[in-house]
Amino acid sequence: MQQPWTHYLQASLDRHPNVGRLVDLCEENYLLLQRLLPRLREMEGQYCSCDHEHADLFLDVVEHSRYTSLVHLTYFFEHEQGQEPEPDVLLRVYHDTEQVEVIDLKQSSLPVNSL
Repeated sequence: MQQPWTHYLQASLDRHPNVGRLVDLCEENYLLLQRLLPRLREMEGQYCSCDHEHADLFLDVVEHSRYTSLVHLTYFFEHEQGQEPEPDVLLRVYHDTEQVEVIDLKQSSLPVNSL
């Protein structure tokens, strides 16, 4: 049986960080994003993954260049002020090296330190 992603993440966080582990994480993120968006290089514009059992996931393909794509992923949750993106992430996808880099992450309501 495959272990849940939280176990993998906790194991990654428990280890001493170094450049090699960062590269491994960027490559793992690329593989996961490819599972979610196998035709990313052909996509343009905005999309929504809607499922009545899960929150809607919104994707905006911001740009494509020869070797990279820039994508914005978010969920929208109800807050006192109305709907707000949470988490809200901007990703640079490197197709040639098969890596994903987090360019910007906004996450305030969900815990980031506890699993």
